[in-house]
Amino acid sequence: MLYLFLKYKLIMLSNFKIVLVETSHPGNIGGVARAMKNMTMTNLCLVNPKVFPSADATSRAAGSDDILSKVELYDSLKEAVADCQVVLGASARDRTISWPELTARAAAEKFISSDFDVNWLARESFY
Repeated sequence: MLYLFLKYKLIMLSNFKIVLVETSHPGNIGGVARAMKNMTMTNLCLVNPKVFPSADATSRAAGSDDILSKVELYDSLKEAVADCQVVLGASARDRTISWPELTARAAAEKFISSDFDVNWLARESFY
């Protein structure tokens, strides 16, 4: 089990929920599953993936088939995060939307100061 020690708080990464929204290429799902396995994360959720299951996802998962076999599928983001207390999202693009922004360090510090499980949200593109 992989643990993350931040400011004396032990965080079990296996408690994280990863939510991918409207993935357009199934290989990205497999790549995420492989990265999750490296960090002992197992809870992968997909919201309206274009194609899943897929041989591309399985081949990119490279030994993380156990994660792909337990994927939870949702019709909406609202359903996927309904049980979440804290949701973090990421984008590589600058946004004009005035959502609260945090650096990765600030987000980690905020998480450490709470007693909530944190869930990670990602999508390939934002329109």
